[in-house]
Amino acid sequence: FRVGDIYDLPFEDGEFDVVFSHSVTEHLSDPVRALRELRRVVKQGGLAAVVKTDWTFPFIVPESEGFSKFFELFEGGFNRIGGSLNRGRYLGAYMREAGFDVIEVRNQVSNSFGDATVPTAERFITWMDNIPLFRESVELGITTETELDAVRAGMREWAAHPDAYFSLPGIRAVGVKN
Repeated sequence: FRVGDIYDLPFEDGEFDVVFSHSVTEHLSDPVRALRELRRVVKQGGLAAVVKTDWTFPFIVPESEGFSKFFELFEGGFNRIGGSLNRGRYLGAYMREAGFDVIEVRNQVSNSFGDATVPTAERFITWMDNIPLFRESVELGITTETELDAVRAGMREWAAHPDAYFSLPGIRAVGVKN
């Protein structure tokens, strides 16, 4: 692995047969520009596979105020940096705009139910504790530490519910450089 700038990858034109990106485009203000750069480094006839979630319509049963607030803050943080959690459904169009011949766009759903809901809630709580956008939301006056504590408690309460179910779509798009 190599760390680099996705808008200016440190590789030659056509260096790879296949390129893969997972959970990157949501962080970017210009995902099409990044996809053009992936296209640059893939060989003629090569493939690009890109995966990202689309947080627009997560299924959360039973409904949870904690999760609703979490998603509101999470999306708001991404919007502040020019990204978006809700672009997954456009991934095929973005790849086409970047010059790929799109050969597949597919929805991949991640689910948790029963005992799996506790790790799901704890993962999102860990994100709250470690991803700067939640701290920034407090610093900017968007929320308070007390509200964040209520979000954590609400997610744990949800996870303990016997009918708790979580589902989130991820979009996979594959394109060919012709």
